[in-house]
Amino acid sequence: MDTASLIGALASVDVGSLVDPLFYLVKVVDGIFLSITGSLNMGGALGEAAAGSVQSVLGSVAGL
Repeated sequence: MDTASLIGALASVDVGSLVDPLFYLVKVVDGIFLSITGSLNMGGALGEAAAGSVQSVLGSVAGL
C-alpha cells in the first residue's frame, strides 16, 4: 500500500463513529486500574495490620 492509499483510507474513517467505542474503552481500562489500585491498597493495609499485630505480640512477649 502506498502513502496516498493509506492517507485516503485514513481520511475515509468517520471519526464520530470512533468516539463512543473509545470512550467506553477508556472507562473499562480506568475501571481495571481502579480495581488493581484498590486491591493493592487493601493488600498494603492488611500487611500493615499484620505487621502491627506481630509487633504487639512481640512487644508483649518481650514485656514478660
